[in-house]
Amino acid sequence: MERAIERPQAGEFAPFYANYINLVSSTAILPQFQLNLDKTIALLEHLPLEAGNFAYAEGKWSIKELLQHCIDTEQIMLYRALRFARNDGQALVGFDEDAYVLAVDLKNRSLADLLIDWRSLRQFSQRFFLSLRAEDWEKRGIASGKTCSVRALAYIILGHESHHRNILEERYLPYV
Repeated sequence: MERAIERPQAGEFAPFYANYINLVSSTAILPQFQLNLDKTIALLEHLPLEAGNFAYAEGKWSIKELLQHCIDTEQIMLYRALRFARNDGQALVGFDEDAYVLAVDLKNRSLADLLIDWRSLRQFSQRFFLSLRAEDWEKRGIASGKTCSVRALAYIILGHESHHRNILEERYLPYV
């Protein structure tokens, strides 16, 4: 039986992340790593190849850029969780999500390629969080000038994905 991972409380994350954390429905979060990704992949895996370049408005990311953003964000949050769980006392800097998207060339990457990358990353993320001891979930560090706990980072990863899946369903998929 899975150990419940309590919802992070105020003070364990920057207020900006509250919306993501609130999108996570339960404290049985470890199975949600796979369930969430399965939902997202089910939305995208049957889209035509050209759909990856679709953006719902001028200046908005394409579907491929949105996926790359989700992959980058999960990698960064997982890295933060690793550093905090291992008692690394160094404060971690933030990142500019728009600069990250601009820095990657997605012309020759397909949606299928990005989904393969995300599946691999998610498997690694899930295994990392499964390996944590009870006390590791409570550990904290500083990222982007704010205190954050390991458990908050797990919730942020899941909620961030849910947030972007909702955007895909509402703003992208009706038009592709």
